[in-house]
Amino acid sequence: MKCHHCHAETQESAHGNVLEAGVTSDCRPWKDEVRIFVCPTCGAVQAPIDERWRRSVQSIYRDYDTYAAAGGEEQKVAGADAAGMSARSRVIVEWLASLGSVPARGEVLDVGCGRGAFLKEFARQFPDWALSGTEFDDRNLGVLQSLPKWKNFQTAGFEDLVGQYDVISMIHVLEHIENPVACLAALRKRARNGALLVVQVPDWMENPFALAIADHATHFTSSVLQQVARKAGWEPLTPPSHIVPKELTLLAKASENGGGSAGELDEQSELRLNERLAWLRGVQHQAQQIRAESDAFGIFGTAVAGSWLAGACNIKVDFFVDEDPNRIGGEHLGIPIIAPGDAPPGANVFVGMAPAVSRRLAEKYSGSPARFHAVDSISAL
Repeated sequence: MKCHHCHAETQESAHGNVLEAGVTSDCRPWKDEVRIFVCPTCGAVQAPIDERWRRSVQSIYRDYDTYAAAGGEEQKVAGADAAGMSARSRVIVEWLASLGSVPARGEVLDVGCGRGAFLKEFARQFPDWALSGTEFDDRNLGVLQSLPKWKNFQTAGFEDLVGQYDVISMIHVLEHIENPVACLAALRKRARNGALLVVQVPDWMENPFALAIADHATHFTSSVLQQVARKAGWEPLTPPSHIVPKELTLLAKASENGGGSAGELDEQSELRLNERLAWLRGVQHQAQQIRAESDAFGIFGTAVAGSWLAGACNIKVDFFVDEDPNRIGGEHLGIPIIAPGDAPPGANVFVGMAPAVSRRLAEKYSGSPARFHAVDSISAL
């Protein structure tokens, strides 16, 4: 089997990291195992791309429904300063605007545009820009066509896209792609001189729950994300940043020199991967123990982490807790979603999130009638 970044041959024995159950990127429990390995040549952490993986992905995408628990509204996140909650796309676009590198006019292509959350925020901040998008089907075309200055929609493969653009964005898309270098190289051909590339992917180093996502082809680190961009003809303007906590956001510029060098191998990738997989198994055990001691038990969060815990731990969940007003009052996985202050007195709520976020939320609600439990820490984080 080959690495789908550098195409180096890898030994089957290197593919031995397995989670017994996973989660889909649209937050549904996935009962099949999730396989992960580290390429010994380039250090990329990835899924073994074979027919088994492709069949799983096709099955997941057949019923794909992003932000279902929020009625289609984009997930709320904290900004870099953690002051309040905003839609992810608003945080990204406001960060872009603050850099002063986006001109007053141009055309933006959002790859994997979904219902148009990023394009809507981009239009609000940059009203004179033309909007275009791509997706693997046209189920959301009617919503997209209602956006201001809408121009073009494409469902073609990356090599067959048309047009020239001044900003190309990929928000939580590149981690799904089998060959990210080829993808970004094809998008480089659609870039005008000086065009900007905006890529956001999960940071599994800070949020190990991302490793459980069954339809992710690559689990990026900062160094691997920069390697991929350079090899595809994009020069990072700064190292990927955490403008959204737990996510890596890369801003790069179309290079005039073609593809760059691969960069240095991160020799700690396998050690860090093994450590975080062990941590995930420990978090499962922690949730199971708290459930066993509870008359009423809830999980804080209805995104990837909470959905994985609900499915992978084989425990009864009485309620989910969420701070997002778009989700409160609804259901996730057939289980009611309540506000933190509405958790029953004496109930145990497991804050199954990235360690830093979990500690912050457990402390925030420490005076509540319910008991909020943070996950154990990871020494290297």
